[in-house]
Order: sequence, then C-alpha cells, then structure tokens
Amino acid sequence: MFTVENRVGKLLEVRYSSPTNFEEARDLQMNVASCLAKLPGNVITCADFRGMTVVAPELGDLFVGMLRRDNNKIARNGYLINGSAILGLQLERVLREVNHPGRRAFRHRVEIEQWLDEVLAPSEQSRMRVFLDGGAS
Repeated sequence: MFTVENRVGKLLEVRYSSPTNFEEARDLQMNVASCLAKLPGNVITCADFRGMTVVAPELGDLFVGMLRRDNNKIARNGYLINGSAILGLQLERVLREVNHPGRRAFRHRVEIEQWLDEVLAPSEQSRMRVFLDGGAS
C-alpha cells in the first residue's frame, strides 16, 4: 500500500508499506513522477517507510531507476524506516547506487525532522509532523 500527496508548498509526502509487488511499486513510481511534474522547482520529500519490512530483490532495481530519474527534481529526500536491519541495509544500498547527497535514511523521527526542517518553510514543517503522526488533516 502507498500514498503520494502534496498538501503544502514543496513538501511531497510518501507513505509505503509491505507487502508489495512489482505492479504496486510501478504504480508508486508513476504517482511520484506525476506529483513531481506538477510541482515547480526542487521538491522536499518525506517518505514514511516504517510499514516496510523487506524489499523484494527485483524491486530494488526498480527503485534505483526511479530515484535516479527523479534526482534532478529532488532537493532533499528523507526516508523514515523502522528498526529492521534488513530493510536498512537494502535502502542504504539503493541510496548508494542513486548517488544523490540529498537522499538519506533515518531510523529516528527526530533526526528526519531536524534534517528536513533545515529546508522547509514553517507551514511545511507543521504538515510534515502531521504526516509523520499518520494524520490526514
């Protein structure tokens, strides 16, 4: 399951959880591309992957391709993940291959908030916190 939304400014909210398959990952890719195309300038993405457990190996390459394609539209992209060591290793590999210094993974909410706060407007900061709370308002 996934959601991709832009509710405030240049903040793109992505929530993704397991289980997942190739079709769902491709749909996520298309939704992100659509949102990025509508937003002017560079975008700040807050991705909540705490519901993920593991990424199927065939999806890793799909994610690398998607992230590389979108690199020129991303100012910063923070991924909040759970404590899963396997998911952490998988995401770190993907981010290494994508090679964008503005993309990072975090295991603690306060760290992603501090890092993204540096480039978000106050209204975007507030919205990010609501998003990370799981709220819809």
